[in-house]
Amino acid sequence: MKRSLPQIITVAILLMMVYPALVDQRPEASAQPGSNSNRSLSQDDSAAAPAAAATDDSAKSGEHDLFLVFSINNVGYIDVCGCKRKKVRQGSITRRSAYIDQTRFHHENLLLIDGGNTLFGTDDGKKKDFAQQQLKSKAKLIIESYNRMGYQAMLVGHHDLTLGLPALLEFQKQAKFPLLSANLVYADDQQPIFPPSTIIESAGMKIGILGLTIDTIPSYFLEKANPERPLALLDALETAKKLVPQLREQCDMVILLSANHLETNRQLAAEVDGIDLMLDPMIELGNHKIWIDEEDSLETINNTLLARTDSQGARLGTIDIDWIDGGGPMVSLSYDEAPPAGRSTYWYERASMEPHLLEDPEIVAMVDAFRKNAEFLDIAKL
Repeated sequence: MKRSLPQIITVAILLMMVYPALVDQRPEASAQPGSNSNRSLSQDDSAAAPAAAATDDSAKSGEHDLFLVFSINNVGYIDVCGCKRKKVRQGSITRRSAYIDQTRFHHENLLLIDGGNTLFGTDDGKKKDFAQQQLKSKAKLIIESYNRMGYQAMLVGHHDLTLGLPALLEFQKQAKFPLLSANLVYADDQQPIFPPSTIIESAGMKIGILGLTIDTIPSYFLEKANPERPLALLDALETAKKLVPQLREQCDMVILLSANHLETNRQLAAEVDGIDLMLDPMIELGNHKIWIDEEDSLETINNTLLARTDSQGARLGTIDIDWIDGGGPMVSLSYDEAPPAGRSTYWYERASMEPHLLEDPEIVAMVDAFRKNAEFLDIAKL
């Protein structure tokens, strides 16, 4: 179609007006000093650049966001807690798994660990042989559910040895996470049976986790756990003094899982420098507390934070950590005053596994299958 002279003049004027603006908005072809590439940015690159810059700035400033979830003293529970007097019965691994899935959606850097005495309870060792087979099946169910939830480490507690060392080694092979104990050793050569520690990389930092089994287990129990090659326990304090500095050199944060008596754990915190966080079951006079009072849930000794939560899977402990390199010890955000500048901070809460929570259908199916085959036990107590 032919255009008239006025139309041609109009188009020419518009081009003259627009062209300088197009030239000014072109991306620079040369790279800035220190950049890794000299290519121009595409629209996708431009959209990604702010996020990448934010990540780089966070890494350069040494700030890390970590969300820790932990359980202690599950003692073989797969269902709600044994708290018969409570109107709302908390717990169950089906609710726990659903909670973990929801929490992981909101917290990319989630660390999930267990403080031991997980697979069996106080009286499980008294069961007859046929009942022990059911207990073994239940322990395998717990391990598989922990695999499903994404647990990253578990301490070997003394209750976990209820069916003997061979069974526990079998559970270790099934687990997709390490079972830890630095002081449970073979009596003949003093060599550890399980990994003493593990290092997990999360939130751009290295987190060292060390495990200490209670060091007052009677020798007859240790011999019974593995008659062909008896076990022994090294002193928890001396073991920590030896291994914590080694772990500290390799890691940004050190977490101690210690299923020892309260007095021992307080001594560990007081005498061993370099422990940022300790998960403490609060064992007093040989007894595990099922319910931890609010005022006892946290304690700080020698820059070490001792954290506690309820038994039987009723409530999980959660610690939302804003870690700053060189900013220790951590300061709680639960106080009214603002934390000092440059200090790492945390917010502690206990997450109650109550009936309103969803249930993980995969774990539900696993539990139902176990119950269907649990012919010899009072399954109402499981």
